[in-house]
This record gives sequence, C-alpha cells and structure tokens, in this order.
Amino acid sequence: TNFSWLPGYLVLERGFSGIKSGNALAIPYLAAAFGALLGGYLSDRLGTRTGVIMLFATLTIPAIAGLLLVQDERGVIGMLSLLLCCNSAAISIFVVLLFDLFPAEITGAALAISLGVCGGLGGAAGPLIMGYAYDLTHSFSWGFAFMGLGMLLSLLLLACVFPYERTIRRQKRQQTVAALG
Repeated sequence: TNFSWLPGYLVLERGFSGIKSGNALAIPYLAAAFGALLGGYLSDRLGTRTGVIMLFATLTIPAIAGLLLVQDERGVIGMLSLLLCCNSAAISIFVVLLFDLFPAEITGAALAISLGVCGGLGGAAGPLIMGYAYDLTHSFSWGFAFMGLGMLLSLLLLACVFPYERTIRRQKRQQTVAALG
C-alpha cells in the first residue's frame, strides 16, 4: 500500500520533484526488503515470532515521530527507510506466526481471514485514510498518526498472543521429545 501514497507524500509534503521522489524511494523500499529478511532471521534465532513482531512494531512508532520531526531530505529518506524496514519486518513474519499457532487443518482459513480479509481491508483503508487526512489538513501528519495508533493497537493484540505462542512452542517441543524417545 505504500506504493500508492508514499510518492505523493514526498512530492506534496516534502517538496521532492516527481522524478526525485521515485529515485529517492528506492532506498526505503530496499530497507523494507531488508526488514522482511531481518525479521525472519531474528524470529528464527530468538525463537519467538510474536516478540520480534512486537519489537519492530514498537520501533515503528518512534520512526514515525522522527519522520514527522526531521526536515532535511536525507533525514526524511533515513526515517522512511527505518519506518519501512521495521514495518516490513513485523508484517513479514506475521504469516509464519499463523503457521506456528494454528493446526494444519485450519491454517488455510486463518491465512484467508487474516491476510485476505484483514490485509485487504488494511490495504484499501491505508491509502484512503492517508488521502482523506491529507485532503482535510493538507498534511500527511494525521495519516502517520493513525499509522502509529494502528501499531499501538497491534501491540495490544499481540500482547495477548505472546503467552499463547509460548504455550504452543512448549507443547510442540514436548511432542517432539516424546516422539524421539
């Protein structure tokens, strides 16, 4: 969803030319790809997907604040890179978390609901919220504030999932040990 409104943010809010915004966004989009890989790596190494999602969702909030406060072009690109890196890290491992938490029999339904319905609604609502906030205020700041609120809501929901993930991991370890001998 960032592809639809992010170039407009750089042009309308930050004064980039259309060409310059396209070139400048290559760095934050590469940071997003790196974030997806980093999130997966860390969640495998640390043994907790929920904890890593919560970490990166938490880091997204100060990245949003930093983006709103910084004024120079390099700072804007740096903060966008941090924001997209953290956001991508959190989102990319969410799919794997679903495979970890749900039995194989219902994983397809869980993916369809969470990614199909919720992801689709978020993908449609995000650009609409950004555009509506910009139309009302002539600033993207309120759109970013809503993004920060979304991250806070995600953190609250994930705080409920975190103990459940630990229980599921413990049960899977016990089953593996029992099966081995």
